[in-house]
Amino acid sequence: MQPIFKISALMTLLLTSFAHANTANQSDDNHIAVQKINTIQVKGNRTPSTRTVTAAKLDEATDTQLKEVLKKEPSITFGGGNGTSQYLYIRGMGQNSIDVKLDNAYSDSQIHYHQGRHMLDPALVKIVAVQKGAGSASAGIGQTNGAIIAKTIDAADLLKNSSNPNFGVKLNAGYNSNDGHNYGLSVFGKQGMFDYLIAGNRSNESEYKGGKDYVNPFTGSKIVPYSALDKTSYLAKIGATLGDHRLVLSHLNEQHEGERTVREEFPIDDVSTGSRLTTARQSPADRKMSVTNTNLEWTGKNLGFIQEAAANVYRLVQGRWSANDSGNGYAGGDKNQGSTKVKAVTTGLNINFDSALHENVLLKYGVNYRHQEAKP
Repeated sequence: MQPIFKISALMTLLLTSFAHANTANQSDDNHIAVQKINTIQVKGNRTPSTRTVTAAKLDEATDTQLKEVLKKEPSITFGGGNGTSQYLYIRGMGQNSIDVKLDNAYSDSQIHYHQGRHMLDPALVKIVAVQKGAGSASAGIGQTNGAIIAKTIDAADLLKNSSNPNFGVKLNAGYNSNDGHNYGLSVFGKQGMFDYLIAGNRSNESEYKGGKDYVNPFTGSKIVPYSALDKTSYLAKIGATLGDHRLVLSHLNEQHEGERTVREEFPIDDVSTGSRLTTARQSPADRKMSVTNTNLEWTGKNLGFIQEAAANVYRLVQGRWSANDSGNGYAGGDKNQGSTKVKAVTTGLNINFDSALHENVLLKYGVNYRHQEAKP
């Protein structure tokens, strides 16, 4: 498959607008009096185009996946069940027109068109924001219908709640009634200008019960077959702060593993109904999906003409391994009797600057570069 190159340059000029009302007594050449105009005040409530879920809200919940974090956001819809069987929509537009940015690293590659490509463990992030609708020029490459923007946790965020200002340990555990549990450990601290964080989390979710009126076509129960997942994630991060400058190097890895169907967004149907989604065509097998992101980020402020600046370079790898892909119509069909492996590798660079040209004029400019390549 040929590599895909994308590059964009951006410049956005933001102007604040003013409303002004005045009153006057005027007369024309015929000395006709003009009645005084009273000032009219118009007030309204604007629904923000960006909605944010903070670390405080995440700590109060037992969410283990992105769908649960954003369940109260009316503009977002998740189709499918657990893990990468979920399809993401913002205002009805599908995931191929939506960016999911984690520490400003993102890609629109996909491994298989019958499954999602996004993973996000709430235990490792401090903020999740939703941008609805078309993005501004400064939104970067690919955001045509919206974006989900997340930031991973920092040592400084966790030290705020630690009794020791320089070192801390965090343990977390949770249980959900639909047969799942999770647990995790974080170690963090700082020494001088440096800070560090190592965090890991694991979620074991058994086959869950379906919603109202769902019936398993094989057993007659409400248990959804091939819905179990073993999820693991870890984050390693080291940062340095010197005055108005900060440099952070991080490495994130997330993996979902379980006996899954080849078309994850569809269930297996009873063959007697005439459905094409039979067990043979759905080809259940042990499968793994993974996302790995290595990111180097710099931020600075008060740089003369430049008020704020941010830059990052990243390598994002999305991978899938299947124990057996024979008989399902993909990966060579019956000719392939063994395991298969595929990955999509994205390398990118983002540079963004903010400069105040006037008290009410902000200039945003920068460059985004991205190179994507699928490797079957």
